[in-house]
Amino acid sequence: MISNQARLRAIHLFAENASTTEPAELLATFIADDDCGPLTIPD
Repeated sequence: MISNQARLRAIHLFAENASTTEPAELLATFIADDDCGPLTIPD
């Protein structure tokens, strides 16, 4: 079983559109404290 803390630190590096004919759509929602730091991870 994956802990809640591990889930919070998950980073998705790859995603694939399941359809070969329809464009992908993405909705991202960020819920964070005001002082949580940057929401991006530089390469």
